[in-house]
Amino acid sequence: MTSVTSLAVSRGVTYAGTTGGLLAWSGKGVKHYTREDGLPGLRIRHVQAVSSGLQVRAEQSSLLRDGAFSDIADWLPSRLTPPKEVSRALGHVAFKGKTWWIVPLRGLVHLQRGSLIDFQPRLPSRLATCAVVDQTGSLVVGTADQGAYRLTGSSWKQLPLPQRSLPREAVSLVPVKTRLWIAPRHGRALGLHKRTATGTQQPWRQSVLWNGKTVVRRADGRLVEVTEEGTERPLNLKLPRTTATAIFVEKNSLFVAQQGGWSEFVTGRQPIHRFDVEPLRSRPTTSILVTKDHVLVGTQNNGLVRVERSTGTVSHFHEAHGLRDDWITALEVDESGNPLVGTYVGGLHALRGDRCEVVGLPDGFVTRLFRRGQQVWVGSLSGVRLWSGGSLTEPNWNRWIEPDVTDLTTIGDDLWIAAGGALFRRKLP
Repeated sequence: MTSVTSLAVSRGVTYAGTTGGLLAWSGKGVKHYTREDGLPGLRIRHVQAVSSGLQVRAEQSSLLRDGAFSDIADWLPSRLTPPKEVSRALGHVAFKGKTWWIVPLRGLVHLQRGSLIDFQPRLPSRLATCAVVDQTGSLVVGTADQGAYRLTGSSWKQLPLPQRSLPREAVSLVPVKTRLWIAPRHGRALGLHKRTATGTQQPWRQSVLWNGKTVVRRADGRLVEVTEEGTERPLNLKLPRTTATAIFVEKNSLFVAQQGGWSEFVTGRQPIHRFDVEPLRSRPTTSILVTKDHVLVGTQNNGLVRVERSTGTVSHFHEAHGLRDDWITALEVDESGNPLVGTYVGGLHALRGDRCEVVGLPDGFVTRLFRRGQQVWVGSLSGVRLWSGGSLTEPNWNRWIEPDVTDLTTIGDDLWIAAGGALFRRKLP
């Protein structure tokens, strides 16, 4: 909610559309509106005050009036035609008899005799996105990285954010014992328990528990151990390839997918490297799943490869075998022992024998498969689904979260969901 897309003042309240919902600042503090309040989506594109209330545009358009949202026909905000000197301006605001333009990477400027004059004092952020004059006559400016600021006297004061807000877009979730770390697309991970950043500048992408250690695959392909306090420790594993693309633990073995194959590590033994499987040679890999009988490796645009662990027999599955898409995005096994296969644009499949069968989300993008006990939670660009008992169902709370799920994990009985740049928690039975 630090990325503000639009500002408006309605009935004595300052509203900010953000990438994590609608914020409202009044004399009573700050209120955060989400889907549970009736908001049609968390990523707000535009807000504007009208005589009947506040119009909010997300995936759909709604009118906020007397604390309640109602659907309205879509509308187009008024078009902006700035002068040529500020042709890239994102918007403008009238303040103290002058028109101030919001110029990317510069801030607020005033056009005077063909020259651009910067607003003083300078805004703390260079990423201004919008501006408005609030009910007190003060100038309020939204930014793409630091929320909103109000000009108080001769200095900028940051408007308060809800205590549960996250300062960066949540992409990956890393549970370490009872603590949860939220990894953004860029930059350092955030500890939910203490709200401070940790780790390196390389974001975390995936984690597994191996021999009591939380092993994390970083965005640069390196593997590290992460402690409960979020500290990285070197993991002394030498990979034949420089970049790990996926990790999986089966019993005491850590399997690491890399381009062209995979490696298996067991403490106290020599590692096993398999880069001799013909359908995987020089191919980008995306995911790996290991059962007691098979190693399955997903690829980018070359389908699914299954290798029998005892005999080395190789099976190669692609569209001729029922896959609707050869780009594999996620792998997991269900309670019956059937591998579940998520694809980029082909939905969710179940591998049964030598055939892949579409079992849900046809033509959809499956982003994550997460098993908990006998159930497999499915993350996708249309929200969360549950695979259990051989069928796919949609939980009734799915409409309250953002649709584009990037990660799922559990701590105790809580299911944590990273979706749409926000973090959601649901209690599991």
